[in-house]
Amino acid sequence: MANIIPPKIIPNPKQSNSERYDEDLGLITEIFSDFKAVGEGNISVENIQFYRRSWVRTFFSLVDAYAFILKNRVKPSVDKGAIKVTKRERECLFEKKTNGKGETSRFHPEFLSNLRIAIRLYARSRSTEEKVPDKLDNFPSELSIALGIRHRITHPKNLDSYSITNEEFSHITQALNQWVKELFDWRYSAEMDYIHKIKITLNESSNELREMIADDLKNKRP
Repeated sequence: MANIIPPKIIPNPKQSNSERYDEDLGLITEIFSDFKAVGEGNISVENIQFYRRSWVRTFFSLVDAYAFILKNRVKPSVDKGAIKVTKRERECLFEKKTNGKGETSRFHPEFLSNLRIAIRLYARSRSTEEKVPDKLDNFPSELSIALGIRHRITHPKNLDSYSITNEEFSHITQALNQWVKELFDWRYSAEMDYIHKIKITLNESSNELREMIADDLKNKRP
């Protein structure tokens, strides 16, 4: 599948200050229309760019929140020493860095790195590392493309950079909607397998305890 090339941002040296001002004003007006559409609930087919920008932003908020949930599920296992983590993984997990002087500071991991570590640590804590699907270990190219689009519409330089083309939107949504479903299904399956293993362990422990009590009572009989 061919990579999508985002619109190029090329300064026009022939533009007058007035023309540049008009272009900047057009950009700000377009951004403000998103806020207006949300505030007034006035969303129609004419707001198609608003839909697309909202989808991209919401998608990354969703995945970022999901990575946070995965990490929260892992923290108790790390605190108890049940699984081993590297220094980099610990920094990403707790979002803190400690320097040579023992001073701690906030750490904001990069999106892709944070997600990859969250998935790997969760799999490790559930003893399912070998079952992580390839798409969750080696992210699809559409994820990087969408990340570039998010950066572009978050830091727009002109009106074109604040727009998402038909080709771009179709390309990323088709792939990433399915990818998110696989991410959610994998986590649910891993959690259910983990709970099942815990139940088996508890049943075995209960059976052993009952046998020990029965033997103890038998030995104490006169």
